[in-house]
Amino acid sequence: ALPALSTWMSATVDRRRFATVDCPEIETVVSIGEADRQGGLARRLNATRTVRRLGEGGTLSPAAVADTLMSEHRSGTLTLAVMNTVAAAREVHKKISAQKPDAELVLLHSRFRPDDRKRQVEQAIAAVDTARPGRIVVSTQVVEAGVDISAAVLFTEVAPWPSIVQRAGRCNRDGLTPDAVLLWAPPLKALPYPEADIKASAEALSALDGQPVTSSFLGDAKVAVTSERVPVIRRRDLLGLFDTTPDLAGGDLDIAPFLRDADDLDVQVFWRDFPASERQPDLEVSPTKKELCPVSLGELRAALKKKRAGFVFDHINGRWQSLDVTALRPGQIILLRTTDGGYSESSGWDPSLKGVVAPVVDDTASSEIDEVDEAVGDDPVSYVTKRWVRLVDHLKDVEDEVKKVVSELAPDGFASNELSTAHVEAAIVAGGLHDIGKVHEIFQTSMEGAAQSEAEKAIATEGGPWAKSIRRAPRYKQRHFRHELASALALLGDASELLDGVVERDVAVYLIAAHHGRVRLGIRSLPKEKGGRALGIEDGDMLPGLSLARGPLPPVRLDLSPMTLGDGPDGQQSWGRMALQLRDRADLGPFRLAFLEALVRLSDWRASASVDTPEERA
Repeated sequence: ALPALSTWMSATVDRRRFATVDCPEIETVVSIGEADRQGGLARRLNATRTVRRLGEGGTLSPAAVADTLMSEHRSGTLTLAVMNTVAAAREVHKKISAQKPDAELVLLHSRFRPDDRKRQVEQAIAAVDTARPGRIVVSTQVVEAGVDISAAVLFTEVAPWPSIVQRAGRCNRDGLTPDAVLLWAPPLKALPYPEADIKASAEALSALDGQPVTSSFLGDAKVAVTSERVPVIRRRDLLGLFDTTPDLAGGDLDIAPFLRDADDLDVQVFWRDFPASERQPDLEVSPTKKELCPVSLGELRAALKKKRAGFVFDHINGRWQSLDVTALRPGQIILLRTTDGGYSESSGWDPSLKGVVAPVVDDTASSEIDEVDEAVGDDPVSYVTKRWVRLVDHLKDVEDEVKKVVSELAPDGFASNELSTAHVEAAIVAGGLHDIGKVHEIFQTSMEGAAQSEAEKAIATEGGPWAKSIRRAPRYKQRHFRHELASALALLGDASELLDGVVERDVAVYLIAAHHGRVRLGIRSLPKEKGGRALGIEDGDMLPGLSLARGPLPPVRLDLSPMTLGDGPDGQQSWGRMALQLRDRADLGPFRLAFLEALVRLSDWRASASVDTPEERA
């Protein structure tokens, strides 16, 4: 939609991986020049560490690694151990902890909740008091990039050579320890790395035994590394990823191959306190990102088989259901009871832990931006404002926000090869009409149900129609109801006069339907929705009239015929045909269409987050 550049940075990049049929050459390469190799940077570039193998040619057990770290650690300095797996790091940490070291002990890996992991990282990289016993950090690959840490003693399990280079860069990183040592030993198991890579790195390290080496020297070394074949997104894959409509079997398109390696089988786990008797726990507050802990699918499966009960969210029914362990798949979000254990703030995920897990209290979670378990019929952002908000006011606020965002992004307007004036106008119009479907009786009944006191009930019944209430309302009486579908259908019907004069009418209608991500290229009934109903809308439902800034919204009968294949008898095109034409237009395409959708969605968020008081509005 707008000009975009990308910069790729790595200390161990293989430039051959960037060569493609479309772009065989890298446009610009930025590297360290002679003028850069001065002062403090020179000290870091020339910093050395002496390579030394541990053991007599074999592997080391976690207990042996722990003993080595305890004996090699120097008071007032940092000692770092980098293990290849979380399990190995946990075991080494436990063995050291059992010896009750005087030095501070920190465990660092990827299996932490976000705030706990941030705290562990801060503790690991904090300045070491040279007058105290120092610090021992046991970590995994998470220290290989983005962590500025300088150890006097570093132990690493053998890994592929790029990882060895990255890990070695954390030993005497600041160049202030002249006698720094890099200790190494083969891992007990090659996994998760190719065995050939482990063998090649071990041979290279053996040849360097007893030698002081710099990071540049290690980076320039020619050591064989397995060239992995990874999925590449083709155009048809990209177009397929654009749609969010479930397939005919109710499943979503599998995006896992483009997001993670084949052996990266993680799920997300969070803990809540609820009775063991509850088979379908009804959570008052939805889980947020701050609660989620990445967990290996295999470890969780094994843990759940040991009398732990997991729950997974059913996005169709909007309830947490008992989890079938055999149906676990990467990327799922799993609910556990706090009494199930398996986690501590200092150790992260550890299936052997039996204590009660402290749940995360997130007072900032107030919108669907934070929540991760939204059901098809949920609309949490409609119930998080400080006061009741009239629909006409919200529509005006969002339209104004779209204009404001556009002016911030392109104060001088868009160039001729970017978005057109008509495209931007469609987004502005969509902002002003996106929620007209909320005038539907189903939505307004839910709004009024949020009222608790007599004063609130009087406001709810006498004012309105409402766009937002002061708290979460009861679930819609019609399951899966989507107000944005009602908005789009109205504009395809008798409310189409509201789009008079709009050049890109189809774009405006599409953006209105898509602004919650539930309707893009297709409209499809959900399981148990009988014929003549889709996403909670009954064919023939009526929207009452409403006075809007753009003109009057007349009473509208909602017609679901656009969801069928083929054009209608009056020549009206189907929703699928209209949406596909927009996606495939040369002047739009998936990225510009997504950009325009983002304009409307972001403006909706901003308007919802900045709700003023009634006195200010008056």
